[in-house]
Amino acid sequence: MKSVPTPDWAVEAKCAMIRRNDMTVTELAREIGVSRPQVSAVINGTIVSPVIKAKIQNYLGLTDKASSPVN
Repeated sequence: MKSVPTPDWAVEAKCAMIRRNDMTVTELAREIGVSRPQVSAVINGTIVSPVIKAKIQNYLGLTDKASSPVN
């Protein structure tokens, strides 16, 4: 199985989740209205979804300095 490097923004998201009382992926998924497997796959870099990424970043109060705005 090929290893996929964790995106830089996802490292920030994981740290933000830890700062939020060790928030789980399940809790984050519930809060943003997306399935747990989808949130997990986006955070781990196995799928690319600008929409889900934006929902995660908005909920956790993160900014994406490197990418363009999502339409």
